[in-house]
Amino acid sequence: MSIPVIVTGILALAAILVAVRRGEWKPFIIGAVLLYAAAFILKVGLEQQQLWYESAHWKTIPATVVDSTKQKTTRKVKSGDSYRTEVSYHFKVAYDYTVDGIAYIGDRYTVGMYESSEAAVDELVKQYPKGKTIEILYDPANASESAITRGKVSSSWLLYAITLVPALFGGMFIFRTIQQAGITERQPS
Repeated sequence: MSIPVIVTGILALAAILVAVRRGEWKPFIIGAVLLYAAAFILKVGLEQQQLWYESAHWKTIPATVVDSTKQKTTRKVKSGDSYRTEVSYHFKVAYDYTVDGIAYIGDRYTVGMYESSEAAVDELVKQYPKGKTIEILYDPANASESAITRGKVSSSWLLYAITLVPALFGGMFIFRTIQQAGITERQPS
């Protein structure tokens, strides 16, 4: 876990304790949860971007595809008064490779993002059939980290925009709660 997430978690917990003591805990908890969510989203996104940049220095090595399938995920999503079915597709792959006499099994297609429409996944299954020898990338500092390709890196501005929304709302909830607590403090009789 990273320092920003730990610090945000500690601040959120302290904020909740103060709010509960004052009896104004609901908006404070909402704000604290939103701030923590923003920190977590940012942490995960930055880790993925860092991995993508580091993968530019990974080495290539031959590997053999041991499994290649299309995974279909279906879920019901509420839309107004009704539900609609959402379908997504993912490329599942596994490959064997050996580095310095040690055998590994990798299962990551890409470091980064890739097109995951049904047609795109079908094409990947055809491109990487079971038994095919391929070139993969692996991290020389940690040979168990591997991928077939680097894919696309997620945009930094998009990551920050996604993080900004819960952070702003969380900060707003906390600020308003503190502001209202200061105005409504009981005067001694």
